[in-house]
Amino acid sequence: MKRVFIIPTKVAVLLIILSIFTSGCTLFDDIAAALGRLCAAPVFVVTTTADTADGLCTSDDCSLREAVQMSNSCAGIQTISIPAGTYALTRLGAGEDAASTGDLDITDSVQILGAGSPTVDGNRTDRVFDVLAGTTVDMTGFTIRHGQSDDGGGIRSHGILRLHRMTLQENVVTSPADPTAPGPTGGGGAILSERDGTLLLEESVVIGNSAYQGGGIAAYPNATTSLPRSLVDIRDTVIAENSAASAGGGLFLYVSITVTLTNVVIRDNTAVSDRGNGIWNGALLNLDYVHIYGNRGGIYGGGIYNYFAGHLTAYHSLIENNLSRFGGGVYSEGDATFFQSAIVHNRVERGLGGGLFNAGTDAFLSVINSTVSGNWGDGIINTGSLLMGFSTVAYNTGVGVSSWFPSTVHNSILAGNAGGDCDGGIVLERFNIESTDTCGFNETGDLVNTDPLLMPLAMNGGPTPTYALGVASPAIDSADPELCDSAAADQRGVDRPQGPQCDRGAYEFEGAPTPRATSTPTRAAAIPPTLAPSLTPTSTGASAGLSFLLPKFSTDHFYYYSAACGPEQVTLQIGVSDPAQVFSMGLFVRSVEKSSNTPSAWSGGFAMIPAGGGFYSFTLLSEDVPGYNAFAEAWLQYQFVANDKDGNPILRSAVFGDITLSRCDKK
Repeated sequence: MKRVFIIPTKVAVLLIILSIFTSGCTLFDDIAAALGRLCAAPVFVVTTTADTADGLCTSDDCSLREAVQMSNSCAGIQTISIPAGTYALTRLGAGEDAASTGDLDITDSVQILGAGSPTVDGNRTDRVFDVLAGTTVDMTGFTIRHGQSDDGGGIRSHGILRLHRMTLQENVVTSPADPTAPGPTGGGGAILSERDGTLLLEESVVIGNSAYQGGGIAAYPNATTSLPRSLVDIRDTVIAENSAASAGGGLFLYVSITVTLTNVVIRDNTAVSDRGNGIWNGALLNLDYVHIYGNRGGIYGGGIYNYFAGHLTAYHSLIENNLSRFGGGVYSEGDATFFQSAIVHNRVERGLGGGLFNAGTDAFLSVINSTVSGNWGDGIINTGSLLMGFSTVAYNTGVGVSSWFPSTVHNSILAGNAGGDCDGGIVLERFNIESTDTCGFNETGDLVNTDPLLMPLAMNGGPTPTYALGVASPAIDSADPELCDSAAADQRGVDRPQGPQCDRGAYEFEGAPTPRATSTPTRAAAIPPTLAPSLTPTSTGASAGLSFLLPKFSTDHFYYYSAACGPEQVTLQIGVSDPAQVFSMGLFVRSVEKSSNTPSAWSGGFAMIPAGGGFYSFTLLSEDVPGYNAFAEAWLQYQFVANDKDGNPILRSAVFGDITLSRCDKK
């Protein structure tokens, strides 16, 4: 739509009156001078929560809509300050770009600052903000909720949009995709950035939004151009509990876009009928310190679906406990590289590829210095091209690596996979270790029927879980000396080599590890059992000023055995009074039978996920609880342990026991 410069009616009338009493100037000079005086205020301060639109923003009467209209009318970059409160948009009417009715149209660059965490509520009648092309908009410190539109439920942006410390919650896109449109449509429950728009999102939360695609965020390029690429940069942000009717429950990233995610949590999102519960990616996507977990539903790609045009590179990232029919962790039809990352405890439902599914003859998958473990189903299925080096594939319930076409595997460990370590298609490279003899390894340095002596999956340093090597492991100092320099560092970031030669697998041995009790690998990153609450079952002291806030939980009753009862999981959250003292947070759980008060053993521990502001959360599945299937009805007991940067406990909570875990007997 053509951009039109509009002076609100009341402002125009005021300027004309002023001009009548001014001599020596033309009418238009008078208007320009008077408008300049009105625009000279350093900040437009909103003074009322009412959604009025008389066009004049004064020190004692200024609605948010009037502040936006004045900012649009003034040259330069204005600042709007919104005090605490809820600002509901009640002026009905969509389809115009003057901010008169419906959404707040932004036609000129502006900064909008929240003071006291205000909320702007779309009242489910239109989207909340519409950022037009050619503008630069900064929003800081407020909530956008209950926007509703056919695309971009909370915000639609065609300009440069920068969001800081924002919450976008319960915004909705109501329309399905339009098959006659030249590009994708129906996306961006919270945010839609399109037409070569730029999006920067940091220190924010995107939660509970929905759309046809991109339940949380959608990014589309200009439908008629591929260059320059549109840009999306998301940092220190949580994208959670969003849903898409089709694809991209958390994020839908279309082609011809460059996207960077840094220190981002993508959890508990769903794509109901299609692909990418966490992320649908067709972009040039770079992940760094990204945690993707608990995303469920859909058919392809529980954590990530990578489109054939997608280029995905993941560093220091953890993809765990995601669910779909094919590719529980990742389903990729394009190029995908995982470096110093972990794909663990994902699952498929009546399908293939619990961890990674590299699908299609043109698909290319590279797994370097990474761990693929504990996935329900095969660790890796490859029907394209696969390169794996200095990696560990262990304890998956299906085949470790099932390759339909020749794959290159070197300096890696395959062990304990229930369906066999390999199933065809391996191009024989050197210096691998296999616990059985199913891969056909027979090149220089290959070891078959050899126990690599892996310690339990645990947080051994770095941001992702690894299998430490036992002191007598044949993987130590035995990797290909010709490739040692190319390995650079292990999954944790520890320099290779630490001895005369590099070690095989994702972990570089630095010395004898702290002894740990043996156990079946848990779904998530384990905390060393030496920190388990059974040793100190009550609260202890800590550094001065550090204490726990009251814990929160998503349900006080969850179930196991049958999906006929629900929920089958509980999300636990804990906060601390002084976040600067805490480096990581562990969660320990057990079950206690209600009728006999019989307890199970404590779990080995789970690493909780930082949610910002000193809060940590973790979604616990019923089958993660020790002894979950031994009792008809039990209490879930749980305790939190705060640790310093060296992994030492500095504060333990009391042991809580106020959540019920029951067997579901409905058929």
